[in-house]
Amino acid sequence: MLNQKDLFAKALMVEKPWFVHEIKFDQNTCKLEIWIDFERGSTFNYEDKELGIEGYTNKARAEEDYFGVTIVGLDETSVRKNHVYVSLFVDIEEKRTIFVTKGKDHTVIQAFVSDLVAHGGYSLYTSFPAKIKC
Repeated sequence: MLNQKDLFAKALMVEKPWFVHEIKFDQNTCKLEIWIDFERGSTFNYEDKELGIEGYTNKARAEEDYFGVTIVGLDETSVRKNHVYVSLFVDIEEKRTIFVTKGKDHTVIQAFVSDLVAHGGYSLYTSFPAKIKC
């Protein structure tokens, strides 16, 4: 007889070096969490040498559709201790990061709006009458 982890692994077609690490079920919220991990020391082959990680990122970003984005959060964080900042724009309703760029001044908002519109979103942004402090 299969134990719970092996049963979920079989049902989800999880194969070595991957395995079901943990299973949690919250009866109050009816939420099932299945944590999948891989065996320590595992190596993975990288098949497509032409695209590379940046190519995959660009390909995925080209397919993004921001038409339904209505509420956006903005935060900046320091990349290094020498005051290099990146700004992150988050779709609050979908809880996902939709744009990241270097800097923390007004130009990051302009760059975001351009990206939003390029991906099917719309903006009421024309200009800000006061300076924005990020």
